[in-house]
Amino acid sequence: MDYVDPLVMEFDVRGFDCGYGGPLQPIALANFLQEAAGEHAAALGVGIPELLGRRMTWMLSRVDIRVDECPREGERISVTTWPAGAERLFALRDFRMRGSDGRDLARAVYAYLVVDADARKPLRPQTLFGDRDLRGRDPHPVEGHRFDVPEPAEPPAVSFAQRAWGRHIDLNGHVNNAHILNWLADASPAELREGMELSSIRAEFKAEVISGDELAASYSIADAVAAGLEGGGQAFVSALSRGGAPVARALVGWK
Repeated sequence: MDYVDPLVMEFDVRGFDCGYGGPLQPIALANFLQEAAGEHAAALGVGIPELLGRRMTWMLSRVDIRVDECPREGERISVTTWPAGAERLFALRDFRMRGSDGRDLARAVYAYLVVDADARKPLRPQTLFGDRDLRGRDPHPVEGHRFDVPEPAEPPAVSFAQRAWGRHIDLNGHVNNAHILNWLADASPAELREGMELSSIRAEFKAEVISGDELAASYSIADAVAAGLEGGGQAFVSALSRGGAPVARALVGWK
């Protein structure tokens, strides 16, 4: 096992990250985690630009994010991230977001695929790492992390339509995960979560979304306990579909 030192990256939470007055928005949370992951991958010599030169790339497949407290505008936060080994085809990466006083704000486990950039098919992580099993020394910050999203118990209701534009596209030529996670969170009707803040999002990305795609966002009410909301809150199963076929699904908790 090859232990890897974590990367610690600091961010100032700006007004545009919070909608000017509210809590940190899901897209900003996802972007902070993504930025730290990209910096660490590059430092380890396996960033997306380096992999694309070898006709491979990273694609995010699953996430389990738990939000302990949403930071506010003006706060300085840190994101610590480290590789967490492999499970089947997935390369795992852990995250911990903290406030300047050391309190936990968010914790996450991400599952990435190493993908053939031309065939768009997953490769075994060993294709990239060989026999190396890259891990940090700390345990997963999400105890009992899981990536499955339950089937909704009731027929979903349509929330909104979303078109993918060029501004949503990343280096892999598809809509970036931060936009997908934001749309999945937005699918939960605002009037059913009034006064609540994001507490968890467990998502699976099922297909790539490219510029010009027309998506339908839908939601159904879910079991709050399944979303880790034993102390109360509201949970939804959210989905994004294209032509009736799902491209992403999530179990989203609010409290």
